[in-house]
Amino acid sequence: ATAPPARVTPPLRESGQYDVVIVGAGYTGLSTALHLAERGVSVCVLEAREPGWGASGRNGGQVNPTLKHDPDELVRLYGAAVAEPLIDTVSRSADLVFDLIDRHGIECAAVRKGWMQVSYSHKGVASLHARAEQWERRGVPVQRLDAAEVATRMGSQAFAGGWLDGRAGAIQPLA
Repeated sequence: ATAPPARVTPPLRESGQYDVVIVGAGYTGLSTALHLAERGVSVCVLEAREPGWGASGRNGGQVNPTLKHDPDELVRLYGAAVAEPLIDTVSRSADLVFDLIDRHGIECAAVRKGWMQVSYSHKGVASLHARAEQWERRGVPVQRLDAAEVATRMGSQAFAGGWLDGRAGAIQPLA
């Protein structure tokens, strides 16, 4: 409902020669095309509908530089040699998104005020604070929040606490 009208993207009606053809104009396809084009690679992006029509345009627009598994769990699962570069890349992912938005003047209602994860229970808060500590050890500016701090930020007394990851933000995904 808040998305701007889709840009006109006419069908490809003639043949062409390209270094790379990308199928799909979601986040990954468009980002890949942009980064290749910036390096002088000729690129053609093919999309059956319109840019962002699929999952990229249907998400909530959250830009959260975290993964399903916490950093220590990734190290345990895959070893430091594999996990740490992945963790570092993910940690910098929101910077990449917001830098592209700034550099290209993308009007997408970008807001970068962080991401709060909260819990109703004290047990859950301990787990969230442990997650925050893992990211903090990697140089990420995080804040552990108690119930009063969450209430001040959210306007609700329902939560026992949580953490704030200042790297995160939100965008209008179809913009």
